[in-house]
Amino acid sequence: LASLIIRVIFLSYSWQAAFLVTGIFSFIWLVLWLIFYRKPEEFSRISKEEQAYILQDEGEDKPVSDKIKWTKVIRLKETWSIAMLKLMSDPVWWFYLFWGAKFLNKKFGVDIASISIPFVVIYATADIGGIFFGGLSSWFLKRGWSLNRARKLTMFICALMVLPLVFITHVNHFWLAILILTSAVAGHCGWAANVFTLVSDIFPKKVVGSVVGIGNTTSTTGAAIASFGIGLALSSAPLEGYIFPFTVAAFSYLAALGIFNMLVPEVKEISTSKL
Repeated sequence: LASLIIRVIFLSYSWQAAFLVTGIFSFIWLVLWLIFYRKPEEFSRISKEEQAYILQDEGEDKPVSDKIKWTKVIRLKETWSIAMLKLMSDPVWWFYLFWGAKFLNKKFGVDIASISIPFVVIYATADIGGIFFGGLSSWFLKRGWSLNRARKLTMFICALMVLPLVFITHVNHFWLAILILTSAVAGHCGWAANVFTLVSDIFPKKVVGSVVGIGNTTSTTGAAIASFGIGLALSSAPLEGYIFPFTVAAFSYLAALGIFNMLVPEVKEISTSKL
């Protein structure tokens, strides 16, 4: 919906208004979060069964203290395995967001007035990919697969869906390029869903936030550096400059999965004694 809404605002008012309106939506979300969010044990609208499910890992192994220094978490190879998964995939997502429309403009001459529908297709498929591949790994588990096999095979499939990006700069048909981008964003969102799930698979819940925070810090720093480099490349070669980042994006997921597999040969929950 954002693609359609932003198009209307941009054409009716200005690009500044598009930023202003979307920013206001963010503040509305923040207010709703502050009003409605409660800890499970403080929320009256969930059943006892739901609360028990959410809190089911309490007391396993040895109790984890309420305050765990992030310096302890950051020393674990499992933490850095998650950080590497995000470092090598999240910047690709930001590349789509920041440079995808610009690429389509340079390659096919489309402008903001005509790109809205293709973007609706791309991002609706991204939603579907996140849900489907999140469910796929769970389906594998229900069939008796190990946690390690279910998560890694699903992520491997997602990585394969991104591979066609290597051809996108050579494609001369607009909707074929959209199809390649659609496959890539669906693969990324399925990948991201499983990465977030891996955090809770491997770590006790009281350090999940810290691990995700470390991973996000790593990946957003990498994205900022990558975006700066891409900008420099495109300033000298407006179209040919896309070849290298799209090629890196195509293979980065497979490379990330290979590194993760070396660092974490078997996906399993770590002992809380390490914390």
